Amino acid sequence: MNTVQKYFRVNPRDMVYVKSIVESYGGLAVLSTLDRQNGIMAWMISPQRLSEAEELIASLKKEVTLEPVDPTQYDPSRGR
Repeated sequence: MNTVQKYFRVNPRDMVYVKSIVESYGGLAVLSTLDRQNGIMAWMISPQRLSEAEELIASLKKEVTLEPVDPTQYDPSRGR
């Protein structure tokens, strides 16, 4: 299955909240925690639901820190 992958830095204390909100959208995206200490999360999004996911991302940014992370620049061993 093809997915669109997006990576974000979230305040670690907000990670459970973000995950629960996204999961409540039933199949919108699958989230993985890449680095709990630094709040790095990966979103695997169905291409058919990308616009809906982008709307949710915009909405969540009004409530919590949700910064895009370039996965090619992220090194979990350095926390960046």
